[in-house]
Amino acid sequence: MIAGHGDVTAGLAVAGSEELGRALYTVLNATGGMLSPDDSYQVLRGLHTLPLRMERAQATALALAQWLREQPEVLRVHYPGLADDPGHLTAARTARGFGAMVTVRLAEQRLVAPFARHLRMVALGAGFGAPETSISLPELHCHAALTAAERQERDIGGDILRISVGLEDLGDIRADVREALDGAWKALRSQ
Repeated sequence: MIAGHGDVTAGLAVAGSEELGRALYTVLNATGGMLSPDDSYQVLRGLHTLPLRMERAQATALALAQWLREQPEVLRVHYPGLADDPGHLTAARTARGFGAMVTVRLAEQRLVAPFARHLRMVALGAGFGAPETSISLPELHCHAALTAAERQERDIGGDILRISVGLEDLGDIRADVREALDGAWKALRSQ
């Protein structure tokens, strides 16, 4: 999100013991843990418009989350910007906004595959933070390395979609999602 075009991967976070941190520091010091000059330039350039892009993406994410709650195919919407979300108070107290990620649990897992096939504008993929809205399927993307038991333990089922809201018009995003939901139901009924 910082660079602004979804084409730079940057950043490092270490969570663990001090010993692990020292070991990683040694490796990074020896091998070079720096961005290329071009990636560094793109990140620096993107910082200038980051506040505006985040403001737009967050406003769209909130409106999308509110709209998704009204859709009959949606069982649950997780977004900290919603007042009744379990993370709302913490996010309101500790952050400047609620982010651009909306997690949706569909009413039926069987809707997910045909839904993904019927998307036209919104991209299906594991990335996030780009100016284009994308939808990922945690079971197949970011949590695919977990065992089925580990996913179940974390309540990550095949009925979940993660939406990384971009900078498109809210109406366009809603229209694409609505058409994909309609197409998914139609596909299921024709089976």
